Amino acid sequence: MPTSGSTAAPSTPGEAPTTTPTTPATTTTPAANPATGTTTTGGPSDPVLNDVLALHNQLRAKHSAPPLTWSTALQQSAMAWAKSCSHEHSTNRHGDFNELIAWGNRPFTQAVTDEWYSEISKYNFKNPPTSYDDATPHFTQMVWKSTTELGCGYATCSDGPFYVCHYAPTGNTGEYAANVSPPSA
Repeated sequence: MPTSGSTAAPSTPGEAPTTTPTTPATTTTPAANPATGTTTTGGPSDPVLNDVLALHNQLRAKHSAPPLTWSTALQQSAMAWAKSCSHEHSTNRHGDFNELIAWGNRPFTQAVTDEWYSEISKYNFKNPPTSYDDATPHFTQMVWKSTTELGCGYATCSDGPFYVCHYAPTGNTGEYAANVSPPSA
């Protein structure tokens, strides 16, 4: 849902610049991902996407979920969908990855916290769902413990920014009690 506010996007949003990458939010050893067949790195070189990864990992830590690593393949698929400016989910999700989308004139990190993570208020930790829950799919995907990789992209469309994140392995698969923990105090 669109909200007010604005953010500037680089001329080629979500794509890796030809300069040396910024310090990653999470340092990991590159490893091949069996789901996407790509190498993951500690973080994206785009500062906006690096902030999105860092925010995800900060919020995941509150729920005892391990940090996500960055997937360039997931970033490429998310970026391709963001550039479509279609404001709907792609038809390629729910296979090797899950997808969260948002749009509107606000920073990407605000979309993540205000629209996706805020669903925590609707999640019942004492009686978690046993199957997909329409009320909290963004929140639960963000903190899903068995999800290990993230790749996001964004584009400036005629009606404002369009944000897309892809997650692998996909969350929201029915094992909510094991994958979504209450926040630590």
